[in-house]
Amino acid sequence: MLAPLMMAHAAVGFQERSESVAMNWGDYPTRLDDTVFTAALGGGGNMLGIRTYLWLPPNDDFTAWFKPPVSLDRVQKFIPIATEIRQAEAMPVEAAFFGDGWTNWLLTGAASPWGPDVGEMLNMAQAHIMLENGPWDAVHNRKMLFAVVAGQDTFKQATIDRLVQYVENGGTLVMLAGVGRKSVEKPTEDWVLLRRFGFTPPSNDQVSNFARAYPVVGEVFRAEAKPFELNAYPHTVPQNGAATAACFDDDPNRPAMSWKSFGQGKVLVVWANQIVPPAMSAGDGRTSYPILRDLARWGGVRLYIDCDNPWFWVNLLKAKTNETYYALAARLIMFPPWRDSDQNVVNNGTITFLALPDGRYQVTELISGRDLGARTGAELREQGISATLAFREVAVYRLKKVE
Repeated sequence: MLAPLMMAHAAVGFQERSESVAMNWGDYPTRLDDTVFTAALGGGGNMLGIRTYLWLPPNDDFTAWFKPPVSLDRVQKFIPIATEIRQAEAMPVEAAFFGDGWTNWLLTGAASPWGPDVGEMLNMAQAHIMLENGPWDAVHNRKMLFAVVAGQDTFKQATIDRLVQYVENGGTLVMLAGVGRKSVEKPTEDWVLLRRFGFTPPSNDQVSNFARAYPVVGEVFRAEAKPFELNAYPHTVPQNGAATAACFDDDPNRPAMSWKSFGQGKVLVVWANQIVPPAMSAGDGRTSYPILRDLARWGGVRLYIDCDNPWFWVNLLKAKTNETYYALAARLIMFPPWRDSDQNVVNNGTITFLALPDGRYQVTELISGRDLGARTGAELREQGISATLAFREVAVYRLKKVE
């Protein structure tokens, strides 16, 4: 849940401590793996170390530490991997969650001031993009802002004015319809931010959970986009001067997403109070499509890495001093509780490197030590690397440029 915050902290040089690894917590060996993955989300600067807790072995037989379930030899194996990743940094992040929840939290207690909840983090991870999180001062210079964090109903008027000015000056804003609905200084007004952008509010604010929305092929969505779910305001009306990017029940008169140019920028409204990630979809056999990647592409955000499996979480780092890249892939995303197991979730996928420069790269998976041979930049961009991961398993690929 704190992944976007860890990334934001790393961006300003504030390093987070890596999680501790306790071998007796019942999930060996994957806690070690996902600790490395999580700590590296903001780049190697967060990889401050691996700490573990050990109990005194029976009869002082310390060789037991190097056997299951403790397997200290595996911890030793990860130390050079963590040391190597520590020299890498995250790829430049051009978009962020706007997480100014303080006002609403202080007034109503309805939202944490700390940023995205698990739903927003899953939307980010399953779309294979990386977003930082923060209040205005931390994220105002990003190319694109996602104001889609639950509970952002009430802002100070200055915050509303800043978001409007951000778009007028060329920024791209994606917002839930209810974000900035109320202004502290204007308590009698409703749908304040929405009206500032010239949108007509829904005819009533009844929410329909798991409402099915259908993408409209155009500037926002490509032909391969699929239906997705929203906890929605379904009583929407056509918006004058705005394009429809998605609609409810395939009805063009009921927009689920509307967007328009505004000043030098553009704003897209999601007619919902939450975007439902695939991992939290209704469980009726129709998985929700992860839309944040399409929205980021529409906003002109650079995309560095992708995977055809939305249950994999992928990240790309680059060495600070040479042309070596590190791709981390993890199958850490929880399946919905109404599924009796994760066996129906695909355990393989292809990872592609969309912005990798031309050249020839030696590819090695560091945890297993497997040498995957030399690949060209074009091969890695177009064909990628195939991976098979068990639930909570992680792979770390080194792509070292050799020519």
